[in-house]
Amino acid sequence: MKITIIGASSGVGLLAVQQALAKGHHVTTLSRTMGALPQHPRLTKVTGSATSAADLSRVLPGAEAVLITVGTTKKNATPLFSDTARALLEATATVPFAARC
Repeated sequence: MKITIIGASSGVGLLAVQQALAKGHHVTTLSRTMGALPQHPRLTKVTGSATSAADLSRVLPGAEAVLITVGTTKKNATPLFSDTARALLEATATVPFAARC
């Protein structure tokens, strides 16, 4: 399976990358940082922002599954999640997916 993981550099996202690779899946990630991501022949790492429709459009084509695992350590209010949702809606309006329900 071809899986795209948005927000894959730590926490749940990093664990999802590790488990997907261990199960034999091809994984594409979109993260602001790449330091913690492993080197692997089935892993494609893309630097970018989950809040950018242009960046999302680079990693969504061909995906059979998309996991959104963005997070923040900020304790105060942040528009991260609503901005990510807005960018996803914009990006998916024009991106062909490998499979649709």
